[in-house]
Amino acid sequence: MFDTAVMSDNPTHVKTVREKSPKIGGIVEFNELEDIYDAVRITNANLASVAVISQRMATQENVFYLQARFRTVWVRPENSQKPNLYNSINSGAYGIVSEDYESVTKHSENTTIFLLRECLSSSHTVACQIPITKIP
Repeated sequence: MFDTAVMSDNPTHVKTVREKSPKIGGIVEFNELEDIYDAVRITNANLASVAVISQRMATQENVFYLQARFRTVWVRPENSQKPNLYNSINSGAYGIVSEDYESVTKHSENTTIFLLRECLSSSHTVACQIPITKIP
């Protein structure tokens, strides 16, 4: 048994694959996204559960908004410089998408900073509030 996903910046390609093979996960990469609300609409319409957004769009508020609507969020940093990687990590996203694997792993392994995401309970009326650490 293995886990497979299709990723594209063309949402209709993701939908086509997902309709033919529903067990394959769907990932939409948003290279140009002006409104974070569109990410939910587009991922839902194209059978995707993961949204890859730019570092510019990856504010803590935007990431939490998407996660609260049951979207998994990954961030593509502007580049592999340390501040960009830390900002991407501290957005609260579940992952970082980068061609520079070595820089990402080096910076994530050599840090003592831990990010705690806000808890979201969809089945109860109480959501816990956990502070999120920011890197200057």
